[in-house]
Amino acid sequence: MKTFDIIVIGSGIAGLTFAFKIAPYVNRLCIITKKNADDTNTNYAQGGIAAVFGEDDSFEDHIRDTMETGRYLSHRDAVEIMVTNGPKLVRELKELGAKFEMDEKGNFKLSKEGGHSKRRIVYAGDYTGYEIEKTLLNHIKTYRNVSMLNNHFVCDLIVDENNLCQGVYVLDLESNEIEPYFSQFVVLATGGAGQVYKFTTNPIIATGDGIAMAYLANAKIGNMEFFQFHPTALYNSEKNGRSFLISEAVRGEGAFLKLKDNRQFMHKYSERKSLAPRDIVARAIDAELKLSGEDYVLLDLAPFTEKKFKERFPQIYEKCKEMNINVPYEPIPVVPAAHYSCGGIYTDTNARTSIENLYAIGEVACTGIHGANRLASNSLLEALVFADRCYQDVKEKIQTPFETTVPGFYNQPLNIPLQIQESFLSLRKKIKEIMWKKVSIVKTLKSLKEADQMINMISETFFSYESFNTVEYFELRNMIIVSKIIINSALKRKESRGLHYLVDFPEEKNEFLHDTIIQKEVL
Repeated sequence: MKTFDIIVIGSGIAGLTFAFKIAPYVNRLCIITKKNADDTNTNYAQGGIAAVFGEDDSFEDHIRDTMETGRYLSHRDAVEIMVTNGPKLVRELKELGAKFEMDEKGNFKLSKEGGHSKRRIVYAGDYTGYEIEKTLLNHIKTYRNVSMLNNHFVCDLIVDENNLCQGVYVLDLESNEIEPYFSQFVVLATGGAGQVYKFTTNPIIATGDGIAMAYLANAKIGNMEFFQFHPTALYNSEKNGRSFLISEAVRGEGAFLKLKDNRQFMHKYSERKSLAPRDIVARAIDAELKLSGEDYVLLDLAPFTEKKFKERFPQIYEKCKEMNINVPYEPIPVVPAAHYSCGGIYTDTNARTSIENLYAIGEVACTGIHGANRLASNSLLEALVFADRCYQDVKEKIQTPFETTVPGFYNQPLNIPLQIQESFLSLRKKIKEIMWKKVSIVKTLKSLKEADQMINMISETFFSYESFNTVEYFELRNMIIVSKIIINSALKRKESRGLHYLVDFPEEKNEFLHDTIIQKEVL
């Protein structure tokens, strides 16, 4: 048994920001991550952080763009908090040492992305997330009271009969033992769930663990039908279960989409053409591919010189060269891929969940910011702002010493027979195929109901096995739960809004201008 003041699960921008800020106020802080500390969605975020710095920009402009992109399902109070607190917190990151691009006057260079009416994306080349991650990790390592546990998998939350979270059960992947870690507060910052889809820009670890654990502990889960597909993943670039992302900022700097026969098509779908919000662009590409029978569309880089492209997007440049794409002289083949969960564990504006002393921040949370569709580069901003809100809330409540009232027992991992290991891999692959074919960019009631039945069959097969309590076992469990939540949330919303496009109900309906809440309904 181990005891901490606070346990943070996840090491992306949200978890690290919270940990860095709260560390001076506690005796023992633990950060748990199931792989390495830098294996996160944050690390792969190319675009940047959206914040109001431009002379022609304003808080009201940013709020309006966010609300419009979210199809007015975004919570105005949460959006105002994010937008008005953003610039101060971005400056804090710069003061900590994050090397954002600056102009000769010492101001942030600002890029533009889909859905934004103004230039407001602060960036560091095309590796902004990596730069932020590195900066925060370097500072956290200076605290002696912070334990950073890599290769530890959180199996479940410890919640008592009074709905009070008192810690987590943790599997140490080196010792292969599960033990309870008790703490006064638990902060979930576990990131997304893109791995439930066949093609995703998320790392292999993004199996929706935080959402599934919170659901099993009876937390409220919100708006999971709104799963964002990034329009421009590099075609045929899958590596370790992840597709390489071509940043929206490439289109923001002038690149445009076209078909293989060189015809442009985005003007048919939006006045903003290739810089329309992501839901519109992804649906447009999906529609054009179904019409043509082709496997991908092209991103034309005609506005770029080689020098300009290489300087602005060094990571993308190197990846394209590696795949023998002669950028910018040749266009980049792109396809949509599952990218970001706009829903998650339902929280208030202080990051509190419906379970006492359990907080959720970053992509795992549903703060109300994104509504039916996330505005580009609002994700890092949301993580930053609500990690700060979480820190301020927790700081006022910390009490020491902390004593638990829960016995800490959990069945230990068992060796999985080879035949069942293969079955787990097969079931995981089936989930990804089902979700991609039936619950992705365009859905029908028929496809959703079929997917629900198919996931139910997978669930029955899975739960008929013994509880092996290995990482493979828990990840498959979590993927089943998250898939069921996404499907059931989509079935509840009989309209089309933002990322949720249901062919049977193609219009927005005022009666659905509310969040979709799931709580202990799907299993």
